[in-house]
Amino acid sequence: MLRHRTPSSTICLSEVVTQALRLIARISLILRREKYRSR
Repeated sequence: MLRHRTPSSTICLSEVVTQALRLIARISLILRREKYRSR
């Protein structure tokens, strides 16, 4: 498993988190647009 914790691993984790937040933001915007269109 991951025995040596290198700074690169933390950077990868931060990048994954940022990408996840961006995806959530896009999904939230799409859902809001669909709700407004449905009304």
